[in-house]
Amino acid sequence: MEDTIEYKGYTIEIIRDEFPVNPRTDYEQYSEMVCFHSRYNIGDEHDYNPEELEEYLQSEEIEAYLPIYLYDHSSITISTTPFSCRWDSGQIGYIFITKNKYKETGSTCKAIDILKGEVDTYDNYLTGEVYGYEITHKDSSFEDSCWGFYGDPESYLIQETKSIVDDHSKKTPMQHLLERYGIESEQDYYINLEESFNLGQKNHAFNMFSDLPLSGKESFLKQTTNVKLCSDLLLLALNATDELMN
Repeated sequence: MEDTIEYKGYTIEIIRDEFPVNPRTDYEQYSEMVCFHSRYNIGDEHDYNPEELEEYLQSEEIEAYLPIYLYDHSSITISTTPFSCRWDSGQIGYIFITKNKYKETGSTCKAIDILKGEVDTYDNYLTGEVYGYEITHKDSSFEDSCWGFYGDPESYLIQETKSIVDDHSKKTPMQHLLERYGIESEQDYYINLEESFNLGQKNHAFNMFSDLPLSGKESFLKQTTNVKLCSDLLLLALNATDELMN
């Protein structure tokens, strides 16, 4: 589900991830997903044969396991429960977790729930249900983006992006400006502005001064002792005003 949301003056775009990573190979998995299929390479690489796997699943080493079913009709999807169409679906393997691996998770979730979650994530990958977001603001240079979110965006991603906007909208204009220029503090900003002027980069210094909120302009002018800088900034400001008027 792709979507564009206008929220508090920000534009949030939910976009399908065109290059999703395989969660079975790119992220740590505590389970093993062993599948057998003549046409599809599904799950993890393995050296099991069906008989050996069935025997291993009954051993003392196994904490939990679930069957994996495949539905193949124009596209493929998997599940831990059978599909209703028996003609285009069937069991292709198992997902399991050993007792040692389950301890490594440190999770309070049941082993069965971990397995179901990993199958759901892998199914999202197989079906293209992987998304990213881009957030922009029309009146600022703010941009944020991230990719690799598995599953329906309505379940969590949209709320996540709104939380990002909420956090960003709480910041002061000066904080936004510091982020834009990649400068850590307001005082460092003033120092950078003055150094730019002293190095002959007058237009850059003027742009930095123009970008300051009114309170920032007042603060800078109060503390600077560079009279020429103040007069040149004023002159540049007057010239800019004339250009706008003409």
